[in-house]
Amino acid sequence: MSPAGPGAGGGHLGLPPNPLLLKGKRGCASWRATAGLDSSLMTHEPGIGERHRIDKWLWCARFFKTRSLAAQAVSGGKVHVNGERVKPAHSVRIGDRISLNLQGIVAEFDVLGLPERRGPATEAQSHYAETPESAERRARVKDQQRLANLSRPRPDTRPDKRDRRRIVKFQRGE
Repeated sequence: MSPAGPGAGGGHLGLPPNPLLLKGKRGCASWRATAGLDSSLMTHEPGIGERHRIDKWLWCARFFKTRSLAAQAVSGGKVHVNGERVKPAHSVRIGDRISLNLQGIVAEFDVLGLPERRGPATEAQSHYAETPESAERRARVKDQQRLANLSRPRPDTRPDKRDRRRIVKFQRGE
């Protein structure tokens, strides 16, 4: 019988025990020692993983307020990873380039880290860096929008009832 008990696999056959049938926490060191597994092979452990789902990463990095909004943006084609359109379950790795369509402006970010949780904004900003070209492009578009808003005529006050009737009459072509 194996040290983990009956039904844990291996045992009298000379095979190592089946780690999925062992009792206890799978991530702890004693479990790995009992299972006879090398800790470097444990890639399914949450703390050691080298990947995140794109929707979870976007939520943890605070680009979106909820994870479902992040998933909708990815499904809607507003997010690309390394130039390709992806699904919300697509894996993100350190070094990937993510392009986001934020309010009509395309921004590109390099993934610097994979956050373990959705923490404060300062912590979230340490997991990505905007590319210099993207920052320059966003600043240029922002200035263009600001100048366009300044050139639009704006009334000093809101239209009163008489003015609104004139506006409606004008729009109808009367």
